[in-house]
Amino acid sequence: MYAAVAALNGSPWRNTSHGAKTDDEIWSLIKSHDIDTDVMTSATYFCGSDSDQNDDGLACSHAYTVIGHYETSRGDRLIKVRNPWGSEQYHGPWSKDDSIWNDNPDLRQEIEDAMGDANTNNEGIFYMDVKSYRENFQLSCINEDTSNWDFDYFLMLGDQSSSSNTKHTINIKNTGPTQKVHVGGHVW
Repeated sequence: MYAAVAALNGSPWRNTSHGAKTDDEIWSLIKSHDIDTDVMTSATYFCGSDSDQNDDGLACSHAYTVIGHYETSRGDRLIKVRNPWGSEQYHGPWSKDDSIWNDNPDLRQEIEDAMGDANTNNEGIFYMDVKSYRENFQLSCINEDTSNWDFDYFLMLGDQSSSSNTKHTINIKNTGPTQKVHVGGHVW
């Protein structure tokens, strides 16, 4: 998933394993990258093929898109997720059939107003609390938003180097403020 996004937009990515992370650490990760408008995806655990489901109804060994985050007025920390198949089987806390929606219509409206998709046929979009997200997904993948980046490239055809291991050196000089630089390479 992260490699596919990188192939489309050239973005560097970072994978964060949920294994030893706390709910607060996962929340902070999602919140900071949602604010940065980075592309976020998640991977469920390997519990069979993607035609199998885990205990909460999520496809095993499957990639999902993380759409955003929201903290309700009463302090619930929710993550908005989408199954790219366009269907939702999730039936854990905050799923579309969870009684919390009917028991708290004002809360449902608050989430609908802030994030959308809380009242409609959501075509694979659902909400999870951060604890359920951490427990159901093994990995959060962040591809940086490259929309304001400057891109450049070079192409070398017919490299006549005598070595079988060609080396190219890129020198970067910056006399201004600190900048992040991402260098990628493709070989074929």
